[in-house]
Amino acid sequence: MPYLAIGKYFVEQNNPELAEKFINDGLKYNFADKDYLYGIVELYEKSMLTDKALLYLKKILNDYPDDIAQQFQQGLIFFKDDKHSEAINRFKSIISKDAGHIDALFHLGMTYEKKGDHEGAKEIYNKILKTKPDNPETLVRLGSLYLSEPDYVKAKECF
Repeated sequence: MPYLAIGKYFVEQNNPELAEKFINDGLKYNFADKDYLYGIVELYEKSMLTDKALLYLKKILNDYPDDIAQQFQQGLIFFKDDKHSEAINRFKSIISKDAGHIDALFHLGMTYEKKGDHEGAKEIYNKILKTKPDNPETLVRLGSLYLSEPDYVKAKECF
């Protein structure tokens, strides 16, 4: 039985009780299936039920602690939910294991920026530009920070 698909249908119908019932029924048969668990995370995240998504991500990460993709997903949810400390810790943890994880670096910079730490954000963006000097997203974010100072000379170098 396609428990996750039925759960998704009920989430879309704004019936979280029935969605939860089918998702939990499916877990009885798919309790160790990482893909099923990740499907639940995606479903809850797309439905803006991030607290539930985080619960299932925690289960995945308990079972698969080295799963960088799921760690990054958790960091993104923290970022979107303005849980700055948690996002920073998660992105830093990823970077400590994979220093070249550009997405984690970029989102770390954006988290610093979101929380008002522009110096921290600029430091991270400049770190990205050392390895990817033509990264357009990073150049735009860094240039925007320089514009807000205003340091037009440095901003112009980014654009």
